[in-house]
Amino acid sequence: MLLLRTTRLRRRGCSGHVQAAVRLNCYSAPLAVRSFYAAAVQASGGQSSGGSARGGWRRFLDWAHFRRVLIAFRAATLAASLYSAGYAAGVSYSAKDPEGTRKEQLLAVIRNMGAVNEDGTPKLLAMSSQEVAAVRQVFPKVLRAARAELAELKAELEKKMQTDKSSAQEFADEMKQLESARVQLENWREDGFLVLDDDTPNAFVHQFVPRVIFVHKGLFWRQALAQLDQPPRVGTQVTVLKAGNVWEWVEIKRVLSASEVVIRCADGSERQCAVSELRGVEKREGVVQSNEQLGLLLGHELSHVIHNHEDDRAAVLATAAGCQLVLLALLDPTGVLALVADFCTGLLAHFAVYMPTSRQNELEADATGLRIAARAGFDPCLAPRLFDRMAAHEEENSRHTGRVVPSWASTHPRSADRAAALMEAVHGASELFERSLAEQAVQEAFTSFNSSRSGGLSRFFRPR
Repeated sequence: MLLLRTTRLRRRGCSGHVQAAVRLNCYSAPLAVRSFYAAAVQASGGQSSGGSARGGWRRFLDWAHFRRVLIAFRAATLAASLYSAGYAAGVSYSAKDPEGTRKEQLLAVIRNMGAVNEDGTPKLLAMSSQEVAAVRQVFPKVLRAARAELAELKAELEKKMQTDKSSAQEFADEMKQLESARVQLENWREDGFLVLDDDTPNAFVHQFVPRVIFVHKGLFWRQALAQLDQPPRVGTQVTVLKAGNVWEWVEIKRVLSASEVVIRCADGSERQCAVSELRGVEKREGVVQSNEQLGLLLGHELSHVIHNHEDDRAAVLATAAGCQLVLLALLDPTGVLALVADFCTGLLAHFAVYMPTSRQNELEADATGLRIAARAGFDPCLAPRLFDRMAAHEEENSRHTGRVVPSWASTHPRSADRAAALMEAVHGASELFERSLAEQAVQEAFTSFNSSRSGGLSRFFRPR
């Protein structure tokens, strides 16, 4: 290409300066040099007075901005191709063995949470535990209420579609999301939850494991380390800090003095240890102290499914990554600027797009979760206290760790802000609560009357 352009310029009688400018242009010279090249060609008679179509196209293809746009388009196409290939591979992999893939993803999520034993098996609470019994009592009511909430949302959207024809495509996309959520909720079993033996107060749903709510034991109660005021008795189980900032269970074998004891470690070895190095383990209350609070928590997680928050989060991340790739292609496809921009645009997308979207989704799930809890028969006036207790837990945790996470750097709003936002939504949820109580009263009266009489009302509905 360089030889061809130089030969053409020689035939046109261009000077050596112009030919040198051509060489610089072919080696991606700065824009000022390319402009000098274009002006030199025009001044030397390389273009006729009226210009030619062929010369115009050549100048257009040599235009730096066009090449940058072409590179950006290529980067966007590559990003879309990679996303489509990954999606197709995931669908194909799960379609070959749906149950096996589901089990594999389930174990992967539990491992990521750290709720596994030393042999790699999940740390789950027994079905006979009080925590599992509490969830088993509340979750079926919440699940039925979530289905009713979704049905009402679909009915409201259908009314909007009939009255507002200008937003038909937007309404159609929203209806498609609600229908997808309906399929999930209809196929969600009443025992579709797992209670993990984890002390962190948390509950979540995961897009890779649909129709399962993961609940942590720490929501109900948790184990906390406490300083020992006096030497523990022989045979007492305590903990001691070992390498890697990990607390290990040990047993007291002998008490030497008020400040020294002999402990037996998990591997069977014995050693002398100071009492100040030991910590006792106390059982403390969690953040969930009533069925109303548990109902709000479970309704909150089902609200993520209703509003399709998990898929929205994946779409935001994919869009941000694609925009980042195109931006880097426009700025500098090969230089040091691309490395700096890669780091900066990644942080910008994370804190300016993903984090605010996540916090907004959590507030939306809180409001819908309160409505679901009210539909399930749980007093919405008592439910927001859940976040008061979570705020107290966060304050206690920050005192122990000395670290406070600012709200702008968190995926969740501050618990105090969430509690305040829910108190504003209590009035609307109270109407649903009263309606739920009335429906329950009618149902109980119907059941009582039907069972107190011979045949009850069923005699009116006997087939003829």
